[in-house]
Amino acid sequence: MDRNWVSVFTTTKNQAAVLMMNLLEQNEIAAVTMNRIDSAYPLLGEIMILVHPDDVIRAKHLINKNLTP
Repeated sequence: MDRNWVSVFTTTKNQAAVLMMNLLEQNEIAAVTMNRIDSAYPLLGEIMILVHPDDVIRAKHLINKNLTP
């Protein structure tokens, strides 16, 4: 994986990560997830969504727009 990917969203819930990945994909933003939740201790860790640096501003705007009521 390219080392230039930037984290735009972090969560401890798999459902939230899937929803955000779908949102980004629907808007043609390439994204990957990095799951750092410990399998032995599922309450520890987080799931990060990463995008290419060129897409960071657009991705954060979409995420913030969809997180606020």
